[in-house]
Amino acid sequence: MRNIGEIVDKNFVATLLEEMQRIGVERKSVRAIFIEGSALYLDNPGDIDFKIIVAWHNPKAEIGKAFRIKGYKVECTYYTLDEWNSVDKSRRIFYYITESPDMILVYGTDEDFKRYDVVKDRDLARKVLGFYDKYLFNAPPKERVRGREDEEIRMPQKRLWNFLLFAYKIMNGSHRITEEQMRVVQEAHDLKTSIEDHRALFECLQKEIGGIREWWKDVRSNG
Repeated sequence: MRNIGEIVDKNFVATLLEEMQRIGVERKSVRAIFIEGSALYLDNPGDIDFKIIVAWHNPKAEIGKAFRIKGYKVECTYYTLDEWNSVDKSRRIFYYITESPDMILVYGTDEDFKRYDVVKDRDLARKVLGFYDKYLFNAPPKERVRGREDEEIRMPQKRLWNFLLFAYKIMNGSHRITEEQMRVVQEAHDLKTSIEDHRALFECLQKEIGGIREWWKDVRSNG
């Protein structure tokens, strides 16, 4: 959201802290709060996501609790600093680390908070691409997916926007995304395009991730 800094002001953060306290996330346990997700990039994200770094967990309070602040739906994910800083070595599907250089600190400190960089770290980029391979582009058919672990087996189509953000960052060799690329990301977020519409991009990225910037230059020069 172009005006996300104006929306998530001191009063917004104070209300968020109060809401978390109300459900059992003690304020003294909150080390840092970052804006994450589509609100960092898109004009109509639908909600505002926050990553909360806590000193300790209260699982009953943290799981499945959303808030409404200033008319916006607010969702939070919770990590200890050690969990976040080693998420790339965990069993989690950590595609969202693509956003970490862009996450906006709105409370606390980002000291020792790891800003993963898929642009500079090719091994990390290959791991993230592997998630999109297994869980998005080549996931099992819907009829074979059962239970609450669905997203661990098959990412929903809305995750296409996350893939495109990742792909464009790799292609650009930068965390800066062009206006045209952001338009495509927005369309994917709004479910106006399908996974198959971007399979060719995925396959090129898969084959050429070591030299993807050269491939992208050729694509643009050929119109």
